[in-house]
Amino acid sequence: MSTENKRPKTCVIYCRVSTTKQAQEGESLEKQALVCRNFAERNGLEVIGEPFPDTFSGRQDHRPKLDEMLGFLFRNKGKIGYVVMLDISRLTRGGTSSYNKITEEIRGLGVELKDTTGIIQEEENVMAEYGSFTEEYGFAKRRSSKIPEQLMSEVKRDQIDEQLIRLVSRQIDLTKAGYWIGTYPDGFTTKKQREVDGSGTKRTILVPDDKRAKYIVEVFRLRAEGILTDKEIIKQINQMGYKSAKRIKWDKNKTHSIGTMGEKPFDQQKLDKTVCNPTYAGVVCKKWTNRLPIKAQFDGLVDLATWNKANQGKHYLQLNDDGIYELFKDLDEKKRHKSKVSSEYPYKHVIKCPLCDNPFWASASKGKSGKKFPSYHCSGARLVKSKHKHFGVPQVEFNETVENFVNNLRFTEEYREGFKIVLKDVYKKKHKEQIGVSKEKGKQVGLMKVRLETLYGKLERATSEDVERRFEAEIIKLDSEMKVLEGKRNESETTEHDFLAYSKHAEYLLEHPGEILLKPRPKAEQQAIWSLVFTELPTYEEIKTGTPKLSLCFKLKNTPKGAFNLVVRAERLELPTSSV
Repeated sequence: MSTENKRPKTCVIYCRVSTTKQAQEGESLEKQALVCRNFAERNGLEVIGEPFPDTFSGRQDHRPKLDEMLGFLFRNKGKIGYVVMLDISRLTRGGTSSYNKITEEIRGLGVELKDTTGIIQEEENVMAEYGSFTEEYGFAKRRSSKIPEQLMSEVKRDQIDEQLIRLVSRQIDLTKAGYWIGTYPDGFTTKKQREVDGSGTKRTILVPDDKRAKYIVEVFRLRAEGILTDKEIIKQINQMGYKSAKRIKWDKNKTHSIGTMGEKPFDQQKLDKTVCNPTYAGVVCKKWTNRLPIKAQFDGLVDLATWNKANQGKHYLQLNDDGIYELFKDLDEKKRHKSKVSSEYPYKHVIKCPLCDNPFWASASKGKSGKKFPSYHCSGARLVKSKHKHFGVPQVEFNETVENFVNNLRFTEEYREGFKIVLKDVYKKKHKEQIGVSKEKGKQVGLMKVRLETLYGKLERATSEDVERRFEAEIIKLDSEMKVLEGKRNESETTEHDFLAYSKHAEYLLEHPGEILLKPRPKAEQQAIWSLVFTELPTYEEIKTGTPKLSLCFKLKNTPKGAFNLVVRAERLELPTSSV
């Protein structure tokens, strides 16, 4: 037996949209209310009062109009029989737990719910045949739509989750591509820019605000000059007429405006936030870029040099040769450009002192005239028991001696021929592999372009906004996938080109191995490379006389007269020779 006959034939209407924009487009509040009124009329229900229209997210359990409706039902308990809504998603998008919480609160007031889609059904007493006393048994009451209601509430939650995943993923991709998402900084305004690839898709970029950009530009100019103090800069900007942008102030539920805010003068906090914002230099650096600076698809208000000068070392943007930006913090000019690689004394870690067998020190002593005398030197000071008299070699003489010896190095014929065979074999395999990858990626790109043309055709013939939005979403997704695939195809072709260049460079180094050793490198890397050429790091005397111990794959092109070149050979298989 249904409890429907005992319930008043009166109802209130509840409508909801997520945003003010949605209220104006798509399923507006007025359309929802009209559908609900027609439903109430068909079911013989009298609508009490005006609808309760909420402009709030369905993922929130506490909403202004929902709370207002619950208060109305409480004050009119026993007079209202039903709450009518368009569908379950209007009541909540929070899933089963949220749906159960809200419906239990409504039903606890003696009010039942009805949706225009007909999913929600009345509660029935399955033991009614035994008499009216069974109405007291809560366990005897059953709702046939209980599981469908909960299932639909989960479906509606999953739908919004999927929409958010697609939306936020797309926004992250656009941010990483240098476009703008979100509130724009002071001095900018937004503009929709059409893609140059002919797809017709528009992206958001920032452009200077004609009225406010002048203040930001002046802040950077004055700060970069370094003449005025921060207080003087703030005073000058305020004298120009600066006031922060005027904004609407909302109530705590963000449904009604309760005044305005902003229009405040420039201050120290605003100055600090402005000068360290890389957006003003045309660089996007946000949470969605993993805090890594990325070149924006729009120009900044100031150039990179001005931005760096204005930050005075607290923040520093560096554009590398590969087009990648780096952002440094609390880094002064000396620390930024200080390198662990010494170009003046590149061999101090790999050439040893002939007296104590330790690597040389290197420095420049200053004479009475103030002139510096750079040199490699050693006094055995790092050893406890083996100190010796100062031993030093002028920097120029030392470097020339080492470089003359290294430039005389050559790979042995056996090693060169073997390396060329291996390199040729690797190149053939790599070449074949890259051709296959490039063809496969090209084929996939071709199929995607055909699919894209088909979607554009369907979009032109679409007759409803919902269908148009669906096709637009597919086009955006396919266009993004196609660009990724084209990048991989181009990358495979570039890889093949790079390998050819690498092969030629490798052949060049076979003829000039000395260039590997002479290139300045960090200490550990330099020592590792020299250890491949020498069985043990040589002393300066051995380099000078041409008698260091070379590994098996190296030889000297011209052995110095009277020198005994020690080439390492397998023990007891071959005696050392006087020439290589």
